[in-house]
Amino acid sequence: MILIDGSLDEGGGAILRQSLALSIMTGKPFRITNIRKKRPKPGLKAQHLKSVELARIVCDAKVTGASIGSDELEFFPGEIKNAKANVNIGTAGSITLALQSVFIPMVFSGKSFNLKITGGTDVKWSPQIDYFKNVFSSFFSGYADINIKVLRKGYYPKGNGFVDISVKSKANIKDAKPLMLDNAGSLIGIKGHCHASKDLERRQASEKLRGSAQILLSDLHKDIDIVSAYYESDSTGGGITLYGLLSCGKEIPCRIGSSALLDKDLDEEKTVEEAVSFFKKNILRNAACDSYLADQLITLMAFTGGIIKTSTITRHVKGNIRVAESFTETKFDVNEEKSIITAT
Repeated sequence: MILIDGSLDEGGGAILRQSLALSIMTGKPFRITNIRKKRPKPGLKAQHLKSVELARIVCDAKVTGASIGSDELEFFPGEIKNAKANVNIGTAGSITLALQSVFIPMVFSGKSFNLKITGGTDVKWSPQIDYFKNVFSSFFSGYADINIKVLRKGYYPKGNGFVDISVKSKANIKDAKPLMLDNAGSLIGIKGHCHASKDLERRQASEKLRGSAQILLSDLHKDIDIVSAYYESDSTGGGITLYGLLSCGKEIPCRIGSSALLDKDLDEEKTVEEAVSFFKKNILRNAACDSYLADQLITLMAFTGGIIKTSTITRHVKGNIRVAESFTETKFDVNEEKSIITAT
């Protein structure tokens, strides 16, 4: 059994989610202790239990310690099977974070899945659903037929967003090619998605987000295609996701992304400035993989090897590497000065 200390590195829920994904893919059981030790309220929260629930659904696992406040959990993966399920994360619990526990295992399972998930689609401290759909999942388009439908947005505090995601795997992890994202190449174009709850349509919040983004990105002198939309939602909210199409990557599409959410003051310009600033930071540093995407791709690199150049090495990256090395024989080398991660 693999032993994981959840208090090391960033000490948050990402260690659990990474462990679940790797356990499903390797078939190795694990015990994690000191869960979320460095958080103000340590132990499992409801949204973390939903990650465990999704993992259990995907591979028919046996679990002990899965209760609110528990600081220790054991997970025994079973056989991965075709699955359909309805999962309610509750209020604004992040849908995208829950999916991190099962998405890559589903892609390389050789099976088919349909998950209808209710919860937060666009909330703090997690990838926005448009980022998950247009940046993260794009790296797996050659390995599975992936369809992500956002039927209702879930903003803080009520959440209650609704996402229908289907994954039809076409490959085994042994078919995956090394992840070679060390050369960003040139920026080909910029796409984006601005969104807001329908109660903000009168103030044209989504259009304001789009307009500000087009102005702030104009100095890059690239084609810009940003759409704006309004969604049914139980709470007021909105945001923007940008992604750049890069010339690197032949076998695997190459994209960098950036997102920001409207704050309580509904300051559209401030929101766009945050997203564009992060986007340009990655472009200026010649990153082929933005710093948030980097930590999400560590699970894949644990099986494929490869190299990625990002803009900043985060604590999440270091934590995910430690977990990946616990489950596999892959060794990672991190060059913090050049922001390059190599897996062999």
